[in-house]
Amino acid sequence: DLYRRASIYWHAAGMGEDVRANPVRMEHFGITTVEAMSAGAVPVAYGEAGPLEAFTHGVEGFHFHTEDELVGATVKLWKHPALVRTMRAAAIAKAETFGMEAFSGRVHAYVDEVAAQPVRPH
Repeated sequence: DLYRRASIYWHAAGMGEDVRANPVRMEHFGITTVEAMSAGAVPVAYGEAGPLEAFTHGVEGFHFHTEDELVGATVKLWKHPALVRTMRAAAIAKAETFGMEAFSGRVHAYVDEVAAQPVRPH
């Protein structure tokens, strides 16, 4: 319910951390970001690890590396409701690519591709 009521979703896991020294402190996939996107919240997320894979900067949301970039992206969304609407729709669509139906389709396609390969004698 909170994600559905939100226009913007901030996610800063890993900010201020050294990705090489402490990779465990980064968001490994970005599941909370994808959950927020699926409910229509536009992500503004720290631009390392999982969030880099979860959405495209400037399309479904914004990545940031500094507090100034976080504030700048937030202000841009705040001042441009049409941008929020566009990114909201894109975020929902992108989140669907991580859903069970899409995942199942990709797994089945892969299995079909492997099963269609000729059997090679050892």
